[in-house]
Amino acid sequence: MLCRKILMFHSLERFAIVQGNLIHVSYLNTRTTQGWFLNDRCLICCCFRFDIIGLSPDAQEDDTGIKQAAENIKALIDQEVKNGIPANRIVLGGFSQGGALSLYTALTSNQKLAGIVALSCWLPLRTSFPQAAANSANKEVSVLQCHGESDPLVPLMFGAMTSEKLKTIINPANVHFKTYPGLAHSSCNQVRIHHLLTLSKGFHGKPQCRG
Repeated sequence: MLCRKILMFHSLERFAIVQGNLIHVSYLNTRTTQGWFLNDRCLICCCFRFDIIGLSPDAQEDDTGIKQAAENIKALIDQEVKNGIPANRIVLGGFSQGGALSLYTALTSNQKLAGIVALSCWLPLRTSFPQAAANSANKEVSVLQCHGESDPLVPLMFGAMTSEKLKTIINPANVHFKTYPGLAHSSCNQVRIHHLLTLSKGFHGKPQCRG
């Protein structure tokens, strides 16, 4: 069976490595790729599927796949809590599909998390919110959103729309949206610095990021 590593960072200094199953997904109905997800501090990289059918505002979404992937991640979080890591020390985050899944999972979770890092992504099943978050423990969660202004795959407007939507779901003061001129569907040192500075603060108070 194909596998991918799962990284579990219990702090910024030390980590453990285990294995997770790799599941192939379809992208825009034409390409098959590897499903993945990124979760930080514990920073967990793992592979759960949902199909990306389209990236327009009115595109059909893989409702079943998104919800199942989120439940799988919630089970991982529950296991980490059983292993002795408090939920409020866990930041859920990811890039692109991973960031989208992180947002959906955290906003529908009954575990109170430390924060969300959402890189170059969007909020899946956005029309189901705020009702989908009615029982969420993360109404006051802090979100760091980073998006390239030249992203051709997930255009900046998706990031901006997501930011505005998040402000109707959680405390708007806790939504922090950073954009990066010239950055495509990728990362850069500035994004990584913002990410690390935010994690180093443990999401206690406003993330200490500067553009």
